[in-house]
Amino acid sequence: MLTGAPGRRPIHLHVDLAQCPSVDAAGVDLLVGLHRRLRDLGGRLTLLRPSPQIRHLVRLSGPAGLPEMVDEGAPAPGEPSR
Repeated sequence: MLTGAPGRRPIHLHVDLAQCPSVDAAGVDLLVGLHRRLRDLGGRLTLLRPSPQIRHLVRLSGPAGLPEMVDEGAPAPGEPSR
């Protein structure tokens, strides 16, 4: 589902990670790669409620344009994420 998402519009994707306490390196690579593809298409990826471990691993992936990470729910359609 995530790899097909960039072909749809709008391309502002929110991924709720509240029930995902951890990810492996492949999961981080998938999220960061998806973020970069969306950004290149004028969109964005927002990670909702990532665990401290996921936040840490995503930040370790490099400073070049990390996805936004927020602790609250997704904004309403048309409302900018914080």
